[in-house]
Amino acid sequence: MVLAYNRRRTTRDLDSVFEPKMLIYEAAKRVAEIRHMEPDWLETAVKTFMPGPDPQAETVLNLPALSVSVAFPRYLFALKALAWEDRDIDDLKILYNLCGFSSVDEAIDYVDMVYSGRPVEARVAFVLREILQNHSFDYDG
Repeated sequence: MVLAYNRRRTTRDLDSVFEPKMLIYEAAKRVAEIRHMEPDWLETAVKTFMPGPDPQAETVLNLPALSVSVAFPRYLFALKALAWEDRDIDDLKILYNLCGFSSVDEAIDYVDMVYSGRPVEARVAFVLREILQNHSFDYDG
């Protein structure tokens, strides 16, 4: 979210998927030591919620030894909705606007489609309706 959609906020960790795993973990550990950061700043739990590769991911950095891509807004909206945490409310609002959904029901139906077989929990659908129903908020990214 910080990298692609909202450069004005801060985050304590970076949700990521990467290879080669052990080499990147070792590099992240060194960065944490040098920058006096939490050792678990490079977060990989997001992989358990991914419905597969994002075919619309955008490469934002492409170097000989490093490529960085960011998820398409709809992909990220679906992922954050399914993995629901209270701290994701602002991200979901921003993504909802970027996705161009015509209604909250359309957004929830999209999440259900992406995760067929893993429908949006009723409590998450309720919260999404509550926070997105009157989506008169601005995106400042």
